[in-house]
Amino acid sequence: MVEDVEEHMKRKHPKYAEYLHKREEKEALSICGYCGRMIKDWRKHVQESHPELIATYARKKKPKQEEEEEDFTKMFNL
Repeated sequence: MVEDVEEHMKRKHPKYAEYLHKREEKEALSICGYCGRMIKDWRKHVQESHPELIATYARKKKPKQEEEEEDFTKMFNL
């Protein structure tokens, strides 16, 4: 069993270790505006940590306005 995985990867698989290191650097972290935590996946974080926000915004949806029928009598002088 390998004790130090990072050292093993550097010695035995240097190109793959470099690729993984660069990939980790590219993973963009963002700050949650509600709790201030550093997060990777904002959507997953909100679903797990802030379900009350989803419930609040779901209730605030505006109902669709029904289209009114146009009155063509004035246009055709009827």
